[in-house]
Amino acid sequence: MTRRRRSAKSYPRRGLVAALVLALAAGCTKPESTTLSEKPLPHVRVVEVTAAEPRPRSRHLAPLLPHRRARLSPRSGGQVTALLVDEEQRVLAGAPLLRFADDDPRGNLIAAKAGIERVQEALRDAELELATAKVLAAKGIGTTREIERLATQRAGLEAQLREAKGNMLRARDRIGAAVLEAPFAGVITQVSTEEGEYVAPGSVAMVLAQLDPIAVEVPLTQREIAAVDGAQAGLDFVAHVRGIQIEPELEWIRSESAGSDATFTARLRLPNPELLLRAGELVEIEVFGASGEAQLAVPATAVRWLGEAAYVLRVTGGIIERVDVEVLDDSEDVVLVAGALAVGDAVVRTGPVALRPGDAVVVVASDAPSILESPGAPVAVR
Repeated sequence: MTRRRRSAKSYPRRGLVAALVLALAAGCTKPESTTLSEKPLPHVRVVEVTAAEPRPRSRHLAPLLPHRRARLSPRSGGQVTALLVDEEQRVLAGAPLLRFADDDPRGNLIAAKAGIERVQEALRDAELELATAKVLAAKGIGTTREIERLATQRAGLEAQLREAKGNMLRARDRIGAAVLEAPFAGVITQVSTEEGEYVAPGSVAMVLAQLDPIAVEVPLTQREIAAVDGAQAGLDFVAHVRGIQIEPELEWIRSESAGSDATFTARLRLPNPELLLRAGELVEIEVFGASGEAQLAVPATAVRWLGEAAYVLRVTGGIIERVDVEVLDDSEDVVLVAGALAVGDAVVRTGPVALRPGDAVVVVASDAPSILESPGAPVAVR
């Protein structure tokens, strides 16, 4: 009896649950639509077509060289008594660099001068005696033998005078050889001796380099040589070192090929008054030829490829239009092209890869931040 009553009371609860399930099912049969009613237009950045004059250019990376470099050595050799300079010291032309021991070179010079004076005085006496002998011989008092003897004596004295002058030159040279002087202004880059050492003739005592101006050598092709030698506008050179642009001066070009590659070395001179540039430092040299006829130019990112065909996407009134072009030169920052374009046309610089002719686009300002540049943009981690 109790079980039947409990079963009868449970019937209304089961019916209520079934009704609730049916109501929920009826409400879910028509889901809410989440599809956007409109598709957003792609955004692109555009750039105007410009005109640029094509100019042949080549780049070379070469080390800087001293404009002049001398390996200094003594003429007669000797023991170093005084070292007057240090490495990396700037010196002027004619400045003394070191001294050598010598056997009283100034005394030798004084003795050589005295010898010249003594011979000159004897030569004057011999010439007077010869003149007197000729007068007496003309009057019949003197003899021709005396005249011949005095003439021989005069010739001997003239030879002694020449020898005495040679001794004086050697004495002066000994004074110069006792001091090693700088042949030109520059920097002492190497000192290979010390005080007390003996330096033999021909051995290098120190190295002097002229770094202002400083030099660089670059190879030129036959076409570039023709531009220099012919009636064209010639070549222009630009040097880039340490982020600084310098216009060097062409010093000379070799008249014979530097090797089997038919290139000719050109030597350029760069000003270096503060000696900031150092020999051995690498410098980039750009060689420019004469400018040609102006051509249409677009950025490299504006040129798209389909197989072997190049084209750009021109934007007119917010609509994409494909224009086939021929790439003339893509070695510079801009690409020179030929096609049905005009200066001032707007072409797509950056945008979706899937753009097609006839697509409508939204042009974004070139200075507008991209998604990756916007604050809070996600960063890809690899």
